[in-house]
Amino acid sequence: MAAGLPVDKFQIDNQVGTLARTLEAFANQALQLKQYMDATPDADLEEFGYTPDDVALIKSGVGDMATVANVYKGTIDHTPASDLGVFSRRLMGLYLGG
Repeated sequence: MAAGLPVDKFQIDNQVGTLARTLEAFANQALQLKQYMDATPDADLEEFGYTPDDVALIKSGVGDMATVANVYKGTIDHTPASDLGVFSRRLMGLYLGG
């Protein structure tokens, strides 16, 4: 037996089921947040203390996340291919690239 967690049917079922649920939840939450951001004027967000650059970054990141969600749900095509994580990675905090 190798070191680490054993791989068996339970492990695979658990991992794939958890990932599927996480992906579905992400898609729904991303689309809900996009609706909120679209309906919220930049000035309202700036009243929370965000700078105009912060607002642009947040709205760009949320827009990209919504695009991923729509591709997942089959409501849009996304061609040509592009990196839809550029802005959301900047929103994660410490990001060292890679």
